[in-house]
Amino acid sequence: MRDRNNKIKHIVISIGLLFCLAIGYLLYLILWGGNYLIFRVSPAINTVSKINSAEKTGGTVELSEADVNGIIETFMKNGISKSGFTVNKIYSKISEGKVYIYIPGRYGSLKVMLYCEGNLSYKNDKINFVPSIFKVGKLKLSKSFVMNRLKTFSDDGITVLENSIEIDKDVIPFGFSNLIVDNDKVIVSVEKVTKETDKSQAGVSTEEKSVSNEDLLKKASRQLNGAHSSVKSPKNKDIIRRIQSTINKMIQNPLYPYHKDAEEVKAMKNQLTQGEKDELQNAILDNMDTSTIKQIRSTFGI
Repeated sequence: MRDRNNKIKHIVISIGLLFCLAIGYLLYLILWGGNYLIFRVSPAINTVSKINSAEKTGGTVELSEADVNGIIETFMKNGISKSGFTVNKIYSKISEGKVYIYIPGRYGSLKVMLYCEGNLSYKNDKINFVPSIFKVGKLKLSKSFVMNRLKTFSDDGITVLENSIEIDKDVIPFGFSNLIVDNDKVIVSVEKVTKETDKSQAGVSTEEKSVSNEDLLKKASRQLNGAHSSVKSPKNKDIIRRIQSTINKMIQNPLYPYHKDAEEVKAMKNQLTQGEKDELQNAILDNMDTSTIKQIRSTFGI
């Protein structure tokens, strides 16, 4: 009888150990954080400079994964927090025509690494990402399960469908007509910007003024306070205050003739040294979000 009890005891202990090992391995798969991964990030101002140069004549711009990560970093400066899950960073890797996305995040007190890979394309004025694989840590997840959960993260300009994620062209703060992934680069066809283009883009924003657009202008004015505080150059402080003054006039009067102000702002910017221009661009990128950056670019061309 004693032998039988000992045998049962050993079996129970063995099952318990196997269960603990299984749980431990599962936690390892889930909580693996990709510690050995190195992500290349280029300052967003470098990418902005490339795009500004291309906008003068129109043409294509090659963006490396470091350039793409720099742009993402700018968009993610405020982070995302929904349903108990917090994301402060998103990184990409680009290889052999595919895009690999790494999302370090936190669910409660647990640190996790979300991963997906897929194809990026452009069609009907939308950037389309079709994921093929999802993982949390090293644990593979069902695509349908993840896509259903991601629908709660849909936002203005970003739509999660059954099999893909669509991003409206207007979310990106510069004009482009095409986007393709070629080996380890993203090639963007940038639209030429002329005075007429600037006026038509900004004109739509003011002439079709709505409550939401007024809120956008007010938000831009508030964010410019942060940009003003972050610059040291007196010339840049004058430019930001001039922009802010014009925006405030546009809030008060939807038909305010801002074009002369915009030309004067451009003339003031042309008098800056390259270091002062970089400081101004960094201040705008660091203190404003995508929607307000686009408003500033379309109205003032900076």
